[in-house]
Amino acid sequence: MRYYLLCIVLMLSIHISAQTKVSGTVYDQDKQPVAFANVLFKNSTEGVISDFDGNFLLQSENDHSAIVVSFVGFETTELNLKSKISTGLEIVLQTGFALDEILIVNKPKKRLKKKENPAYKIMRGIWAHKKKNGLSLIEQYEYKKYASTEIGLNNIDQKFLKTLLRDDYDSVVSIIKQDKRNKKFFVPIYLNEKIQNVYGDNTLNKTLELIQAEKQIGIQQDGFVFDRISNIFKEINVYDNNIELLNRSFVSPLSTEGFGSYDYVLQDSIVSNERTKYRIYFFPRKEGDLVFEGNFVVTDSIFAVNAISMKVNSKINLNLIRNLYFEKTFSIENDSVFLPQNNVYEADITLLTKNDKEKGLYVKRTETFENYDFTNKKTAEFYDGKVVQYRQDQFEKSDAYWEENLPENINNSDSESVLSNLNDNKKIKNITGLIRTLSSGYFKVSNFIEFGSIWNTIAVNDVEGLKLSVGFRSFKSLDDRFRVKGKVAYGTKDEQFKYFLDTKYLLSYKPRISVGLSYLNDTEQLGAKIIDSNGSTSSRFGSSSLFSRGENYFLSRIKKVSANINIEVYKNVLVGANYSNNHIESAAPDEFSIDYFDDAQQKVKSSLVDNSAELYLVYTPTRNAFGYGVERKFEVNLHPTFLLSFQKGLKVGAGQTEYSKLLFSYNQPLKLGKFGLLRNTISAGKIFGDAQLSVLSPVPANQTYSLVPKTFSLLNYYDFVVDQFLVGHFEHHFNGIILNRIPLIKKLKLRSVITFRGIIGNVSDRNRSINRSSIIYNTPTDLYYEYGFGIENIGFGNLRIFRIDCIWRSEFVNLNSSTPNFGVRLKISPDF
Repeated sequence: MRYYLLCIVLMLSIHISAQTKVSGTVYDQDKQPVAFANVLFKNSTEGVISDFDGNFLLQSENDHSAIVVSFVGFETTELNLKSKISTGLEIVLQTGFALDEILIVNKPKKRLKKKENPAYKIMRGIWAHKKKNGLSLIEQYEYKKYASTEIGLNNIDQKFLKTLLRDDYDSVVSIIKQDKRNKKFFVPIYLNEKIQNVYGDNTLNKTLELIQAEKQIGIQQDGFVFDRISNIFKEINVYDNNIELLNRSFVSPLSTEGFGSYDYVLQDSIVSNERTKYRIYFFPRKEGDLVFEGNFVVTDSIFAVNAISMKVNSKINLNLIRNLYFEKTFSIENDSVFLPQNNVYEADITLLTKNDKEKGLYVKRTETFENYDFTNKKTAEFYDGKVVQYRQDQFEKSDAYWEENLPENINNSDSESVLSNLNDNKKIKNITGLIRTLSSGYFKVSNFIEFGSIWNTIAVNDVEGLKLSVGFRSFKSLDDRFRVKGKVAYGTKDEQFKYFLDTKYLLSYKPRISVGLSYLNDTEQLGAKIIDSNGSTSSRFGSSSLFSRGENYFLSRIKKVSANINIEVYKNVLVGANYSNNHIESAAPDEFSIDYFDDAQQKVKSSLVDNSAELYLVYTPTRNAFGYGVERKFEVNLHPTFLLSFQKGLKVGAGQTEYSKLLFSYNQPLKLGKFGLLRNTISAGKIFGDAQLSVLSPVPANQTYSLVPKTFSLLNYYDFVVDQFLVGHFEHHFNGIILNRIPLIKKLKLRSVITFRGIIGNVSDRNRSINRSSIIYNTPTDLYYEYGFGIENIGFGNLRIFRIDCIWRSEFVNLNSSTPNFGVRLKISPDF
């Protein structure tokens, strides 16, 4: 009897625990998965939301005979259940029905006060729990991460595609990606895939990422456009107040300051596993601001985001971008911990307009997280075992490995087939090559040689007249261990040839050690830099400009041989040494003299031999580099830069200098959220011992009509000369936060910028006494400064590359020339 009672109890418990169970996948009419769809039992609040791949599992202790599936923009679908346990259902949502049947969530016409908005209570819960969700709740963890980045041409119509592919059309068109809504094609040109194991310990506050496999296929590119778009997406935490993208700070929809930038609409709620889930839509208050629009689903009581989908508004004040789109989904562990499951980031880049018909480039990044393990504790020493990648092929694995380790929802076979077919397609190479030439300035003449830069072909100055240059470099890929660059120039006025040759070789990958040797015979503008160090990335410009104000005979003819070695002792920590032999004389001795008195020979000399050695340290925390050759590319991300340089003039051989220089520079960009970006640079220096004019530190002037970083636009060359100085440059970019709020002007999508730069310094009596040049040493013992207001983002459509600044200066007594009190300067800078 007891046995029969026990069986009855067990049967009843099983029956009650899962009275109705339904699973399946939600698709649209094109058989594409629909993420975040609502799936509910009919006439109940019991439901779930489909995951990133459209899959769902819905179960209830109650008896149900039908489910209802809905998503914004689709017709609500009702499905009768044939049995209490129904698995593997395929539900197709339909579009194309009467407009009054569609549930569309629009931006509210009347904005509610924050505390009157039903979404406010939920948002407060998210803010209170934002640091208590996810992996931060677990002592130690590890998981497997897959990431892919794909770049390609998009919005390609069939006619253009046939012209593009020609003989390859028939073999490629069947596997090429197509947007079925507008019959346009996507042509991939590059694919990178990576598998990593990620480890973390919250008690030790340590993490470690170990690459297990990496591969890439397609046409590798170089230049501004490809450098920028291939690194658009980094790790994005939607719980942060600000999301950093494209060197801009976007206000996150989950920000504690979100109600200042967004309108929120609480659209619906469902009950799943005895928890209520809410869907909240968010819209930008100001369409031009750096914010998103979209929706997210959040679970009550623990206030964790289950899924979020967002994109930028088409009217956003952002260049070269037609669209940015993000999707993130999270899985649930132990009914309380929400873990990353899938991320998809997409960017659509166009040159001229945001018009849907314009062809462009796309970049798509996909991330999948799986195989979570919270039981395997690692030692503290384990997290010190970071493996640094120093070769492109370092983590190559077999096809069998990839087949075994790819996540189940990932299949890039179509893209790989297309890339294999198109790798040698001349038309596609011509298109990508043109983009590359316009952005990098170089064009290929063979597999190993490129000519350029085309942007430095023509210059004009008073000494050389019209200066024509032709340059070249060796280049096969960013992984070249050897690089040689050269240039030949000719001045039509001085009728002289100039030469430059530079060679570099990567001796070691680990640590990175490179050596270089160069020869220069050219006319240079020595008065354009105050920090003249081999560790500095800025270059001189005065003799290579096209348009200048006033006369400029302050040029020097330099013959220079130098040798250099660089050692990356730690990531982003570079130590270097350089030795150079410089022969310096005036390029226009009748107009500009560099004469000095030589104590040893008791006579005035008009040329100088400077044998100098330099030791320098460069620290660039958080800077991202790509490429593994002798010349790497550095992502244009915002990072601090610290430079310390010690230089010594050596009286060896024919050397005539004995000075010692100590130079310091610190650059720190400050992200101020929606209020923009403040760029700060502080530099200081001191020269000890005797220093002639050619090795002193002229305050960097700019006699061109363009804006040049870290120079003074209203000074002439050599207006100030110093041997000790402190200089600061400050530039604040408001990113449209002001002009977006002014009627009519906001339609122009302009951005405002303010600038301030100043210097204070002096020169020793000893260095004044040996001066016999045509320059009277004038020093900014009282602060000299320039300030200005500018408008950037000037242009049309999606191409807004111009900036105009109005600049004023402080008063000073100019002993050498006459300089303007006010100026207007132009800058051309392609940027997002």
